Amino acid sequence: MQSFYKVLILAILALTLGVSANAAKKSVVLDLTQPSSPATFEYDSNGVWTETYNDVDYTHWDSQVFSFSHLIGGPGSSYGGLAWNGFTVSQNASSEQEDYPLDSQWGCMAEGGIAAISNGKAIVDSERPYIVANYSSWETQNSLSITFNDGNLYTLNGMYLTNSPYPYYTNIYGDDFANPLTNEGDFFKVIAYGVKADNSVETAEFMLAEFKNGTLQQTTEWTWWDLSSLGTIKEVYFTMESSDTGQWGMNTPAYFCIDRIMASNPVPSGIEESQATLNTTEIYYAANNIYVTATGATVVKVYSINGVEVLSQMVDEGTSIISSATLPNGIYIVKAGEKAIKFSK
Repeated sequence: MQSFYKVLILAILALTLGVSANAAKKSVVLDLTQPSSPATFEYDSNGVWTETYNDVDYTHWDSQVFSFSHLIGGPGSSYGGLAWNGFTVSQNASSEQEDYPLDSQWGCMAEGGIAAISNGKAIVDSERPYIVANYSSWETQNSLSITFNDGNLYTLNGMYLTNSPYPYYTNIYGDDFANPLTNEGDFFKVIAYGVKADNSVETAEFMLAEFKNGTLQQTTEWTWWDLSSLGTIKEVYFTMESSDTGQWGMNTPAYFCIDRIMASNPVPSGIEESQATLNTTEIYYAANNIYVTATGATVVKVYSINGVEVLSQMVDEGTSIISSATLPNGIYIVKAGEKAIKFSK
C-alpha cells in the first residue's frame, strides 16, 4: 500500500503538476511605477492619469512586458474628452460614493494599490497606483486587451481584482440608468479570454457582485484571480456581464480595478532560446502552515491527493506563510515554481 501511494504521488507530480527539472521560470509582476510608454505617469487633481482622454497619442500604454489597450478606437473615440474606455491608471484611494455617480469611476474599493503581498494578503498603499478598467461593448476591437510587447507568449498566472466604487454603489442603490441588484441570482462579473498562438480561446470568470442567499455579496478587497487555466497565450481580453441588461446592453457601470498582474514562462516567437531567469523556491510544512521562500514572485498551488486544486495564491520574494487551517484533514501536495512537496494534516 505504501508503494502504491508513492507511485500515485509521483504520477500527480509528473503529470498533473507538470514538474520539469529543466524548465526555467521567468516571472514578471506588473509594477506601475515602471512604465515604458509613457516614461512616467502624471496625475490630475483627481489622482487620474492626465492622458486618460487622449485618443491620439495613446491607443495603448505599456509597463514592462504588458501592453494595455486605451481608447482603442483612436482619434475621435473620446468625443472631445467627454468619454474614455480601456485601461487607465489611478492614484485615487477613495472608496466613497460621490454626489455625482460618474465621479466615483476613479476610485477603488480597496482604497489604493498593492504595495506588497504578505502572508497571502495584499498590503495596500493609498498613494500607490493601480489600474481602472472601463469596458465598452461598442468598440469594433477589444476595448480591454492586454498583450505582450516583447513578442513572446506567456502563461498569465493571474491578477488581483476589486470593485470600482461606481458599480459597487450602483449595485446597492441603483441610479438613473441602472437598477440595484436585489433579486436572488442577480450578478455582475468580468470574463477573461485567453488567446493562444493558434487563435483558440480559453475563458475564466470572476464574480464581482452576486445576490445570493438573500444577500448582495461584493468584492471590496484585492482578491487574487488565478488565470493559469488560460494556458500559454499571446493576448488576454475582458468583457463584462450583468443581470441588469436592457435594450442597449448592460446597464451596470462597466468598471473594475486590477493590480499586480503576473505572467511567467515566456515562449519565444522566434527560434532563439529565451534567456529566462530561474526563480528558485523552497517549501516546508509545519503546524498547519506552508512556508514558501522564493527568489521572486511566484504562485503557490495546493492539490488534494487526487489532483484537485484546492488553493492558489501569489507570494512575493522572500518567505511567506500560507495557512492550511481551512483545509480538511488529508494528504496534499503543494507546488511553487519547480518545487513540490507532500504534506498531511
